[in-house]
Amino acid sequence: MLYFSTVASTEPPPKEKPTDDASKEGARTGESREEGTKGKPVRGGPVSWLSFLLLVMTGAGMIYYYDREKKRHIEVLKTAAAAPKEGPSVGKAAIGGPFKLVNHDGKSVTEKDFLGKWTLIYFGFTHCPDICPDELQKLADAIDKIKQKAGIEIVPVFISVDPERDTVEQIHDYVNEFHPNLIGLTGSPEEIKQVARSYRVYYMKTDQEGADYLVDHSIVIL
Repeated sequence: MLYFSTVASTEPPPKEKPTDDASKEGARTGESREEGTKGKPVRGGPVSWLSFLLLVMTGAGMIYYYDREKKRHIEVLKTAAAAPKEGPSVGKAAIGGPFKLVNHDGKSVTEKDFLGKWTLIYFGFTHCPDICPDELQKLADAIDKIKQKAGIEIVPVFISVDPERDTVEQIHDYVNEFHPNLIGLTGSPEEIKQVARSYRVYYMKTDQEGADYLVDHSIVIL
């Protein structure tokens, strides 16, 4: 009788050896891959020559711009340094200027008569009811105290902004009431207008009729 075994074998089946055709096919595949890589450009590092050239050009441009701005800044500083020699002083108010007036003794006076002297100038008018006398008295007391404590001689000056009424005689009597060294100055309406403009002093005649009018003006001692 014939018997069929139902017991499975525990040994693994033998591996099949590759045929010669399969080996040849694998070799051909490897060769084709190698040939495919031939002729293609090889990628370089993270910085290419073009990037390096752009970097150099950018750096050169920045250096040129910095050098140009530095030279321009130096020229600006030189111009600013030379400005005080060519024009008004920087940072100081442009106050004062040439003038020609008449003092309380009837003598012609210009700004050159006060060169090299300490001066305090007050603009007012002899018909001023209260402010002008108070300010002139303060001025007189101040120059006496300065002379006593510091030994500095200050020349007090009173300039009228009412040339129509403040004649030489009127000015003479007025300044003697405050200080023996007080110099009173007057002049024509145009001359007073010019000196007031030079010293940045405002004044205006009021609308009152008659000889009792007042003059509105800046209250400042220069």
